[in-house]
Order: sequence, then C-alpha cells, then structure tokens
Amino acid sequence: MVALASGTSSRSHTSSHQIKIATVMLGQSGLPMCHIAAECGFSGTAHFTRQFRAAKGLPPMRYRREFKSSAAGGYAGP
Repeated sequence: MVALASGTSSRSHTSSHQIKIATVMLGQSGLPMCHIAAECGFSGTAHFTRQFRAAKGLPPMRYRREFKSSAAGGYAGP
C-alpha cells in the first residue's frame, strides 16, 4: 500500500473522499441510500453504512435526519 504525504494510505484517502461526497449527498438530496452508496463507489449499502458510521459516529439515515432537522432550525442533538 502506498502512503501519501499526509501519512495515510491511498485506500484511506479514497474512503475519506467517498464519505465526504456521501455526506454532501445525504444533506442535499433525497436519494435512497443504495443510490448514494453506488454513486460514491461503495460495494453495497451495508458496506456504506459501516464505513459511514465508523467515520462519522452515526449511521447515514440518522445523519440525514439530523442534518435536515438542523437545516430547518430544529434541534440536531449533541
């Protein structure tokens, strides 16, 4: 595995980039999880959910709910 100048592997960098794109898509679209997972290059919804939860600390659907609530001026939690 190749290490980048930042000290992370190219796989880790790619995964981080995929999660960033997914985060934007979750907040700005109403697309189903399976479409977001596919668009971001994950092998399936379950894999996407595991990776997202590991990176963000909550599953994608909960992130979407909290993001939408926050954007609408509601309480988004801690």
